[in-house]
Amino acid sequence: MFGNRTRVATLEASQFSAIAVACSMSLALLWAPGCGGGGDCIGPNGLTCNAHGTCAKGACVCSQQYAGTDCGQCSEGYLKYPTCAPDPCAGNDCSGHGTCADGTCTCATGYAGDRCDQCAAGRSGYPSCCTGVTCAGHGQCANGACACNTGYAGDNCDQCATGYKGYPTCTACTCTVGVSKCADTSSVTLCADGCSLSTVQCTTYCSSSGHANSSGCASESPDNGHCLCADSGVAMEFAFTDSCQDGESPVVEFFDMTKGTQWSSFVPPTSGNRLFDIECTANDRICWGAWIDNPAASWGCGKYCGQDQTCSNCCYTCGPLLTIPQISLGCP
Repeated sequence: MFGNRTRVATLEASQFSAIAVACSMSLALLWAPGCGGGGDCIGPNGLTCNAHGTCAKGACVCSQQYAGTDCGQCSEGYLKYPTCAPDPCAGNDCSGHGTCADGTCTCATGYAGDRCDQCAAGRSGYPSCCTGVTCAGHGQCANGACACNTGYAGDNCDQCATGYKGYPTCTACTCTVGVSKCADTSSVTLCADGCSLSTVQCTTYCSSSGHANSSGCASESPDNGHCLCADSGVAMEFAFTDSCQDGESPVVEFFDMTKGTQWSSFVPPTSGNRLFDIECTANDRICWGAWIDNPAASWGCGKYCGQDQTCSNCCYTCGPLLTIPQISLGCP
């Protein structure tokens, strides 16, 4: 007799222990009797188990379509809390040939039917649905879709892929997007889409870029050039290379010797070159100087250009330069 009472007491203690754990894990149950709140699984919204279940010894027992310690979410197979209506796509995988949304299948290319379980018009041979599909002779059909050969694209491989041109041969394009070169001193040839080359006057190019003036097309090399644009005055461009690469980065500045002004200094990269643009007044004398302080060394007209240093081949008359000067800063 006493043994049975002990067993019941032990069972009830175990149940209340479980309730205490549940309380500690859910704010919605802090008002349950077992949590000391004195309520009946009533959450902050004032509803018992969010009105989607019943309370048993401080724990929510949710209705079929609800889940969670406070019945605050939909159970598997139900959607859109708080209504938690049955998922219309449950069990419908569209036969593996499409995707289901709101109960409706959207079939992949080559398939049709409410469950994508038949071939689309003009195709046969379910489940491959490749009978009668030629892929225009430029691919192979598998699972209802054409896998196109290199250079071809489209549902039936009947067009050129990006980077190719001239269907049906679809040869690889030869220009690179963003690369340009000078067509002449006043116009530039651009590669806009990887295939098509177009020639544009620099005045038009600069205007479309929001600049008032064009200083013509300047070339770094026979296959690389671009329009020089300015908001006012004349645009000039120079390419600097730190060819010494000894860890000491020289500083470069440009000086307008006519006006006694200068442009902000910059540091060339340790590899490759850096293009430096200036805008100047036509016919002004423009010079550049470069230097390092430790150990002291200089190039061009140096750090104190026009004061106590002179240079050869470091000064220019402000005006269009159709070949960009390539200036190498060697080891001192």
